[in-house]
Amino acid sequence: MIVDTCYEVFLANHYSATPGLSKASYEQQHRALLDRSFGTSDAYSRNLRELGHEATELISNCRPLQLKWAEERSLPLPVAAKLRPAPLAWGTLRRILDAQIEQLDPDVVYVQDVPHVERLRARALDGRRA
Repeated sequence: MIVDTCYEVFLANHYSATPGLSKASYEQQHRALLDRSFGTSDAYSRNLRELGHEATELISNCRPLQLKWAEERSLPLPVAAKLRPAPLAWGTLRRILDAQIEQLDPDVVYVQDVPHVERLRARALDGRRA
């Protein structure tokens, strides 16, 4: 599993250029973001899959994407998380990332944006298999 982030300006421009994208499924939003080839995009996960490994890319700071993931899995979130246009609170982002890590149960979590994940203090990373 690769945990990455995108620049907030890129995300804002991407979603404003694609009206209705935030209402699309997690898979559709995820694919649309990766198809833009921004930053490292899915270079790590795609190449790991080509080598025969299971790998996925999480974009942990993308509010509409993360909210859709939580919604599709009925993850309980504060009502305010669904109403605010501002970035999600760290606690909500952490809850979603923790749930993603728990559900996918990866052997390896590669973090591209270490300061971001440190701020999230993802509990799911604590005490992982040694």
